[in-house]
Amino acid sequence: MQDLMISVVDAWEQPPIQSNFIVFKSDQPAVPMQEGGDYFQKCKRYAREQGAYVVTGLMNIADFLCVCMFGPNGKLTGAQRALFYEQNNRELYKKSSNLAVFPTPYGKVFLCVDADIYSPEVQRYARLAGAEVVVCAQWFPAERYNEARIWTGAWGAAQTNNFLTIAANNNGAAICAPYLTSMDNTGYLSKPGQTASTIFNVSRLMEIHSDYFSSQFNRKLFAAHRDLL
Repeated sequence: MQDLMISVVDAWEQPPIQSNFIVFKSDQPAVPMQEGGDYFQKCKRYAREQGAYVVTGLMNIADFLCVCMFGPNGKLTGAQRALFYEQNNRELYKKSSNLAVFPTPYGKVFLCVDADIYSPEVQRYARLAGAEVVVCAQWFPAERYNEARIWTGAWGAAQTNNFLTIAANNNGAAICAPYLTSMDNTGYLSKPGQTASTIFNVSRLMEIHSDYFSSQFNRKLFAAHRDLL
């Protein structure tokens, strides 16, 4: 499996390292529908220029809160609608019921939309569906943000489900992984800051969960509860 060279940056900014996987921070609660077409075109062009996968910030698409991913060729390679909402968004957006995982040369990616990162059932479903990399896109009013938002969200997901988790929000960014894969055993590959970058090979996760998919128990558990999830 190829190395992931990850950068989390403000939209359209040059990544701090050569990157093949770039995540945009959200600079507003969601890109409005009337601006979505122009935003998509800029994402496509940026992805081609960088030769990288590009994950958008939060977008309003047909009254769903969404996150999208573009491939190095500029084509749309993934999109996910929010499954759950915080109270302030519940009247603004429709709720989805579908979760998808998208293959890349660097591992299978789940695009986690805003508050979904705080729902254990979403994390578990994504894990059982084969996700290895989770991109968590969020937006917080400044007065409601602190690092515990990452610790209880992206960092916690990495530890409990053995994900490589990329957190991007308007106040900061971080890259998390199971603590055994981090140099200082903190579970952070890039600690919370305004931007984040690292190089990581998802095959390292296999050292921890290599037996996971071979478990007949987990396959039966997934099948039994798929409708509920």
